[in-house]
Amino acid sequence: MKVSFLHCADLHLGRMQFNSEERFEDFGRAFGQITDYAVENEVDFLLICGDLFDRRNINAQTLIQTTYHMKRLKDSSIPVIAIEGNHDRAFRRDRVSWMRYLAEEGLIILLKPQYEEGRLDLKPWDESSKTGAVVEIGGVRIYGLGYLGALTGRRLIELAQILPDKRDRFTLVMLHAGVRSMMGSEIGALDEEEMKALRGKADYLALGHLHKRYEIDGWIFNPGAPECVDVDEATYEKGFYHVKVSEDGFQANFIPSRRRDIYLDEIDVTDAPDPDSTVEMVLREMDWARLSSMDRPIVRLVIVGQVKFNAMDIDSEEIKAKIMRNKDCLAVEVINNANLISGPSQVPGLSGREEVERQVLRGLIEESKYAEWADELVEAALGLRSMTQSKSDPADIVDYIKRLSARMT
Repeated sequence: MKVSFLHCADLHLGRMQFNSEERFEDFGRAFGQITDYAVENEVDFLLICGDLFDRRNINAQTLIQTTYHMKRLKDSSIPVIAIEGNHDRAFRRDRVSWMRYLAEEGLIILLKPQYEEGRLDLKPWDESSKTGAVVEIGGVRIYGLGYLGALTGRRLIELAQILPDKRDRFTLVMLHAGVRSMMGSEIGALDEEEMKALRGKADYLALGHLHKRYEIDGWIFNPGAPECVDVDEATYEKGFYHVKVSEDGFQANFIPSRRRDIYLDEIDVTDAPDPDSTVEMVLREMDWARLSSMDRPIVRLVIVGQVKFNAMDIDSEEIKAKIMRNKDCLAVEVINNANLISGPSQVPGLSGREEVERQVLRGLIEESKYAEWADELVEAALGLRSMTQSKSDPADIVDYIKRLSARMT
């Protein structure tokens, strides 16, 4: 058996970062590169592990961009197997997502489990009804779960109980979730023990959700987003996997993607005597040679350090304007974090701003009668904020609160 497929995730089509048409095209171009690669290498199928779209309610321009690339794949006889991410799911009032529309049009195979008496029901994909959670292509059996929020760990263990101990073919599971060691308090993050339940029952766990590439134990793969969804992803590898399966096993090769240039810099202004000198210091300390080598970059400049004057007097807009005059940039952000508390993050990939929020919350809680629950309450506050920002299903939020309550009683 020889099978070749691509694994990508978190395309976020339709994203208009900085309200920029160029950024909209960046995300479409990233998907176009994946499409080109799939066609040129004549792969057997393409996996999209959630967040095809940036938002649940897409516009016509996004739909046109998406269907153009999907039709290219269909015309080349390359099936697209997809699951819904948290950004793809339909609003409760709509009931039908745009992913479902693509399935009805025959452009994707949308895998999604049903539930019988609250338990997973993994029906095979039915072409007439365009529903199902399992499909077989070229000797590969593919299970798709999608985004399950706070229930992810429970459902994964349940899936492990359903899958046979002895596999008669290469088995692949698609899931829109991340690993707790990489994601901190993010809702739906998996513990390693929950993932180990699938070990030996699935050959390849295809993940999406976290925009940073990572691999675990040679069978768990997360490609990350092919374009920087947020500016602070500039240091991440961006791309997708080309996986080749044979009788001897499989090999997953990471294919880097072309993405928008981003200039990130952090400048310590501790020695600046006054606001005007701070502006001069920032501009002097920038790496202008690196910036000049970039094509229409996004610039994010973070000002840090302890100054003896009011840090709010630093003129960020003047810095921004002078950068724009010296270099043709798509966008420039100047973030003034001078005089803010800083310290090493306890979670890999956690930004300085998130760590500050964590410290502030902990300080407030430790001064209250709930001090003994500081760790749990900090995680609860950050987790609930994450759920509301990602528009999680209310049932998931209720379940999360119940689980937190159980841990604290």
